[in-house]
Amino acid sequence: MMENKILNDINYEEKMLKKRANKMLLTDEEINLLKEFNFDYLKYASLDELLFEIDDYLNYQYDENLEYLFSKLNERNYYENIYK
Repeated sequence: MMENKILNDINYEEKMLKKRANKMLLTDEEINLLKEFNFDYLKYASLDELLFEIDDYLNYQYDENLEYLFSKLNERNYYENIYK
């Protein structure tokens, strides 16, 4: 019973990677977090550019959630774009 409740509480749609208008793969959850910090992911041509801006922000103002997102996106960028 408890497992069913947990599974029902998970919003899979929010956690699913989707190709966005600028060809980046991001989840709705990631976009919502980016919006909290006023990062408009659509203005960046690549994940590298977005990561650069997030890193610059984190150099001046640390946030654990944004740091986690940065790490996650950085790893995704490595496997999608660099490790070929």
